[in-house]
Amino acid sequence: MDNVKKIYARALLASVSDGAGTPYVPIYAAYAGASSSQLGLLHSFLNLGTNVFQAVWGYISDKKNTKLPFIIFGGAVSSILWLFIALTRDPGTIILLVAAQSIFSSMVAPSFVGLVAEVVPSASRAMVSASINLWTQVGSMASTLSVGLASIVGLPGFTTGFLIAMASGLLASVIMIGFKAPQRRYASPSQINIISVIRHIVRDNVFLRFCTVNAGFGFFMSIAWPVFTITLARVAGLSFFEISILTVASGAAGIVGLLLVGNAAARMGPAKTLTINRSSLALLPMVYGLAPSFPFLLGINIVAGVNAALINTAVLLFLIEKTPLEERASFVAFYNLLAGSSYFAGSITGGALLELLESRLQQDTAILIVYSISTIGRLGMGLAHNTLLREGGGQK
Repeated sequence: MDNVKKIYARALLASVSDGAGTPYVPIYAAYAGASSSQLGLLHSFLNLGTNVFQAVWGYISDKKNTKLPFIIFGGAVSSILWLFIALTRDPGTIILLVAAQSIFSSMVAPSFVGLVAEVVPSASRAMVSASINLWTQVGSMASTLSVGLASIVGLPGFTTGFLIAMASGLLASVIMIGFKAPQRRYASPSQINIISVIRHIVRDNVFLRFCTVNAGFGFFMSIAWPVFTITLARVAGLSFFEISILTVASGAAGIVGLLLVGNAAARMGPAKTLTINRSSLALLPMVYGLAPSFPFLLGINIVAGVNAALINTAVLLFLIEKTPLEERASFVAFYNLLAGSSYFAGSITGGALLELLESRLQQDTAILIVYSISTIGRLGMGLAHNTLLREGGGQK
């Protein structure tokens, strides 16, 4: 199997792992009795370690001039932790295991993006980026649907999903063993230091503006995350299978969206694509707040699935095209550091704010207030992506 095929296979298997486990973790914790603030903490850890620790792992990856050990080891350990999550029913323990898992999984992302940039020729990166995102959507959707169907036939849904996540995640690591990384022809590791990386990032106005706007959007987006979990598990009272259908429908819509308008979005450039699609995500919390029933939730998740797929492709393309080759892993890690910090702050704020409001108001009113804050922030920060155009961020 050549390098490009291994990259595709690894991305597909990792997405199967993610789809089988990650969507169900917050619901799992909610059914285990987690409070609103605990759910906020859980959502924060689902993103904090994965993003913040990438700053460390990305720098070490560039410094040591190596990527494969991070991809293989980090992926394997984070996959094994799914077994321990499946064996506990205590919300606090679930949160701790998720935090540990996110630290190890954070070793993978910056190195994998950097490896794609090294292996794939610049002329075909846009196509490969879109293709990788498409196949990850397919893998995630298929595994989520499989877990949902397993619950219908009588298998324990959460346990089945977490075991599938462990097995496919381990395979994603194993398949990268023997990968022949290309010889790098740029700055040696000794020439790359943390001071020079920070200096380059600060001087890169387009990249720094992109990271700042993205972090602002991430804060208001993540405020709603713990409230989404409460809406699904306790307000709407959806079944395990219905929850899986929401995720699958979102993934399927993303695939169709990429096929129908992916090329048009690529021609528009990342900035315009992000402006349109992130602004559109302002609708999501309001529908959850005003119409928490399965048909309406299904419809808005389909719309959001298209938005998310186009956003993911635009972000990946922006990071590949607008970051220097010799420091790409560090730049990606910095982007994820700010994004993860914003998700951490937003999730904790959302959970804590909801718990505070619930102590003084009816739950429905408290939920609607938090959703309204998220909606206004999503719309404002989504439109702020348009400022990237004035810095050339939308030009290819």
